[in-house]
Amino acid sequence: MQLFYAAIIAKTKTKKYIPMKKNLFLLFALAIAFASCTKEESNVAPANNESAQKAIVPILQFTKKVLVEEFVGCSYGNAPYSSYTLNSITTNSSNRVCVASMHVNDIMQLGSNMPLISSFTNSSTLSIPCALVDRTGSSGSRVLSWSQYNSRIQQMLNQTAPCGLALNTRMNGNIVNVDVSTKFNASFAPTCNVSVYMVHETVNSALNYYGQSNAFNSVPGNPFSGKGNPILPYNHQNVLFKVMSNANAGKVNTSTQVMGGIDMQKFTCEISPTQVGSDCYIIAFITNSVTREVLNVQKVKLGMSQTWD
Repeated sequence: MQLFYAAIIAKTKTKKYIPMKKNLFLLFALAIAFASCTKEESNVAPANNESAQKAIVPILQFTKKVLVEEFVGCSYGNAPYSSYTLNSITTNSSNRVCVASMHVNDIMQLGSNMPLISSFTNSSTLSIPCALVDRTGSSGSRVLSWSQYNSRIQQMLNQTAPCGLALNTRMNGNIVNVDVSTKFNASFAPTCNVSVYMVHETVNSALNYYGQSNAFNSVPGNPFSGKGNPILPYNHQNVLFKVMSNANAGKVNTSTQVMGGIDMQKFTCEISPTQVGSDCYIIAFITNSVTREVLNVQKVKLGMSQTWD
């Protein structure tokens, strides 16, 4: 605006005589410029404007995702329907449900599977298939049957996440490296732990010991009716094949558990060439170490990265 006035003044000084029409034109131009600047200035938000303040200090929000730890096995005839139920739920969840299937009493079983499920139930006998949903539940057993999956998953999806996870995964030869960054949107007092699973999206083999027992082979209308008993080959989905660990045991630095605080955990493990495939995924999750409940979870294909969302 100052430059505009300067140009007008300079122009008037260079001529001794300015016709009346030109004088009127200059006055009209000055009036328009002044009105325009006044309007622009009135549109500038004041420093204490609420929207301006939000732009300066953004509110951290993270999508709540749910971890399902399913317990199945080739010898359990009801297992196909458990996996079918979870597959139906995850298909309609916009990638907000992450499933890790832990096998029991078959060739895909890990040594850590049974101790984990046993630690979440006060029952001496377990009815497999079953699952943990965000490891939530009553003070007794937190293990759910497949008829309970959907209601608990929907309940947890409606929760507010106090933190989010970002993943960076790399494969160098047979060495897998996973960096897990946890960001908090508010102060969180309880201590937390980060854990990392490696899963195969699908395990399919024609070998007999991968055959899936099928209790629904003669049940009309069931998705597995007439599929055989056992079903061979069978698509075993989201099979957990590695639990990663780190020197810090996944313990989150409590000083980072404040609004905007970020904790970084690095995980490394070695896997055999037969375990590497295009269907390998990383599932990382953070738990409240007091209640043992899952606060949030993130999933990404091995070799890829996923930011906070």
